[in-house]
Amino acid sequence: MRDELRKKRLQTLIDSKFGGSQTEITKAMGWSNGRCSQLLSPKYPFGEDAAIKIVEKLSLDKDYFNYEEKPQMINVVADEAYRPTAGATLIAKLFDMIPEDDLIRRTKASSAATTVIIAVIEGHDIVWPIFQPGQDQKKPPE
Repeated sequence: MRDELRKKRLQTLIDSKFGGSQTEITKAMGWSNGRCSQLLSPKYPFGEDAAIKIVEKLSLDKDYFNYEEKPQMINVVADEAYRPTAGATLIAKLFDMIPEDDLIRRTKASSAATTVIIAVIEGHDIVWPIFQPGQDQKKPPE
């Protein structure tokens, strides 16, 4: 299992730091031709010693080959493209009016809002409320 993880992390390293080029990492590491392919191949092991050499030579975190890559966090507040629109903020505020401990109503509201938003995106002309207090579902107006 650790062998698979190391191979996956090596490919990620090649893609992110060397433009996907095995030739470039081979040059940076001073490897002989074919060494990179060998490390990535399922036929050959990718041992601890090889991982340590790569970490030291490329000044990587010492645990680079031992753990899955952590997802990069995006600073959504600072990035204008990720700021919620006024409509999204309104939907969130309305949703937050439902008490947190009322999971059934929160789930229904979330499902209904999602369904309506998808219907609008798909171009449906008429969108009606899906859930009404005291009813399981409401049929469309005739």
